[in-house]
Amino acid sequence: METRIAKAFIVGNRRERFLFDRMKKDPLTAIFKLPSILDSGCVLMSGTSFPATAEVVRIMQSHGVTDSGYIISEYRDEGFDGQYVPLLDAIEKVRGEGFPALIVGLPSGFSCFKEESVRGNQPYYFLKPRLRFDGAPKSDTRVRQGDSETGVRQGDGSFVSHKEKDRGRLRETLISSFCA
Repeated sequence: METRIAKAFIVGNRRERFLFDRMKKDPLTAIFKLPSILDSGCVLMSGTSFPATAEVVRIMQSHGVTDSGYIISEYRDEGFDGQYVPLLDAIEKVRGEGFPALIVGLPSGFSCFKEESVRGNQPYYFLKPRLRFDGAPKSDTRVRQGDSETGVRQGDGSFVSHKEKDRGRLRETLISSFCA
């Protein structure tokens, strides 16, 4: 998922750096750098005061977002970063905190990025992916009972979380780009 996000919203040679930062032990660096590496052609609208939850939902749904999203965020206390979550929950959490976060709406990829709050301002951007974006989880995606980790059931019945799967693809991409 994060590779698709990088291709959809980040300028050329900065994609690999974003993905590398996300793979490190402390991947939060990437979210702070996001405003400076976004492809300006993706920014549909922006402002300095994050809109009301209902307005964010309305805007995102008018651009093909259903009721779920993928989150890249500094907020890691509840395992929020790198998770598929209900859209309303994501917006509520992002709206109430001062941390930066990217909510990638599914399946269209239309996204909302909120920067870190500074002196009461919460700068935000609505982003339209520059490429076709099909980020919806597959129909065999499930949620484990007892926790909020989502993933895919493999053919052998084992469970692979989306985060593990994305990190595996990311490693393959980075290895192939550095070895090429």
